[in-house]
Amino acid sequence: MVTNADVGGYDVVEEAPKVRRIINLVSGGETPGYGSITTRENLWFFSQLYGLPGDEARKKIVSLIDEFGLTVYVNTRTHKLSTGYRQRLNLARGFINDPKVLFLDEPTLGLDVITAKRIREIIRSRVKDDSGRCILITTHYMVEADEICDRIAIIDRGRIIALGTPAELKRMVSTQSIVILETPPIQGGTSFLSSVEGVSGFSQADEPSTGRIKLKVVLKDESALQSVLQSVTSKGGKILTLSKSEHTLEDVYIALVGKGFE
Repeated sequence: MVTNADVGGYDVVEEAPKVRRIINLVSGGETPGYGSITTRENLWFFSQLYGLPGDEARKKIVSLIDEFGLTVYVNTRTHKLSTGYRQRLNLARGFINDPKVLFLDEPTLGLDVITAKRIREIIRSRVKDDSGRCILITTHYMVEADEICDRIAIIDRGRIIALGTPAELKRMVSTQSIVILETPPIQGGTSFLSSVEGVSGFSQADEPSTGRIKLKVVLKDESALQSVLQSVTSKGGKILTLSKSEHTLEDVYIALVGKGFE
């Protein structure tokens, strides 16, 4: 039996126009509307696409401009905005119809730390102020998912492999150990770690400022640490630093998938 999805009680196939009125979508790095018109004009344009009455649209635009810190750039053409302010405008546009379901695809992609933090604060406050609103976020930033989301799905190759609150997911690796070690680059790469007994998975991050690589390794238990160190040194690596880490969502992902995002 084929069952159609519904959003807000509306069938997505049979009642698509009604669904469109209560949802919105914002992607990271996209151009917010038309570059040749101003911030205010872009918001007005999208308000009319959603059929907002004139007075309601004007009040909504004033509120969004203030909330997203766009006042200084209200009369600036969109193509002249910086990346951070373009994304602020994107999000303001995403809330123009006060959607019950908002899809955010990598909303802080390429943003500086301060702008990304501000955007996360706005997203959290929007959900807190309206318990009936759902914001669905896709992100590769595990810290961001942990900070914003109350329910997380980890997807690998198109399949949901874990689903739960951040605390529930972290408990999945609570019995495992997380170690971080630094070493000079290893000729031939670090893929050999995946075959070391007792290793659930690992991720690698390059450190250009030091010329080192940082390895985060998830161990089924601490007894596997010795095997990891021996394997690294046998491949020509040199352990420069070694430390343990608290469990994070990234560790859950590494343990389940076998590798990180780096």
